[in-house]
Amino acid sequence: MPRRELVAGEDLYKYFTRGGVLGKKLLRAVDGVSVTLARGESLGLVGESGSGKSTLGRLLLRLLEPTRGRVVFDGVEITSLPESRLRRLRRRMQLIPQDPYASFNPLLPLGEQLAEPLLVHGLAESEAAARRRVVEALEEAGLSPGDEFYRRRPHQLSGGQLQRAAIIRAFLLEPDFVVADEPTSSLDVSVRAGILRMIRDYKEKRGGALLFITHDLATARLVSDRIAVMYLGKIVEEGPASRVLGAPFHPYTAALLTAIPRLRRRRPRLRVELRGDIPDPSQVPAGCRLHPRCPYATELCRSREPPLRELAPGHRAACHYPLGPQAGGAMEDSGAQPK
Repeated sequence: MPRRELVAGEDLYKYFTRGGVLGKKLLRAVDGVSVTLARGESLGLVGESGSGKSTLGRLLLRLLEPTRGRVVFDGVEITSLPESRLRRLRRRMQLIPQDPYASFNPLLPLGEQLAEPLLVHGLAESEAAARRRVVEALEEAGLSPGDEFYRRRPHQLSGGQLQRAAIIRAFLLEPDFVVADEPTSSLDVSVRAGILRMIRDYKEKRGGALLFITHDLATARLVSDRIAVMYLGKIVEEGPASRVLGAPFHPYTAALLTAIPRLRRRRPRLRVELRGDIPDPSQVPAGCRLHPRCPYATELCRSREPPLRELAPGHRAACHYPLGPQAGGAMEDSGAQPK
């Protein structure tokens, strides 16, 4: 079956200006990224905090204006689309925010806030019909009795309950494209499974596209068909989830995998430990952006930025010295030697 592309971000850049006592700094949050999602596909976007993941998600929804580049949604370029025309597409593009408390009005009943978008977008004929749909959705999501949760204020819900409400608000509009921005990062492990199940079930039933943003590769594995690894404004590795997480080419991906605890002893896995923290996006290193932290960096890495190139079918990485054929493969197979 041919791949039906729904969302495409082409050569996207987003720079922010930050002032300080020493003058203004240019923060390169997204620095030349191209990404596509097909209908029915889920893409996990992973990386450390400060790598530009949330900014990229908001660019694809056009909640932020790109500094350069363009976004195409279902064949329509929305980068410069007037707000009057963009409003008609908003229903089909939804965001599940990381902090649900900040996305709800604390003074209004939860149900009214969930029902309002149905009325605004003409998906309910009346307030009574909107209320019925919201109550049904609340109960399907485990917020029962629905009538009681409809009347509650946001502060009367737990973090997990309010995150479910945020997911309901997005899914009630039957969107084609959903950006889930760290939807489980602040939740207990016991609650995460239910949230992930809600997201996965909706994607499978609706057949839309899902961008799942997370710093947790173990979580991304559960919901993603493909994985894109982002570092300091760039995608450094991208491919099928099983390949990226099972046999990464990029040392940064391997380092993220190294950080995941292993409860059982499996085949040996290459351990890559990075030095220091992610740099300030206003001070992007020359050459490979990872070289100040990478144990395998050479003079070539310090002077020349590696292109994102295909190293296996559908599997790309931006590294001068890609890792061996398996996560536990010896580094000498790749040609890179620790410095």
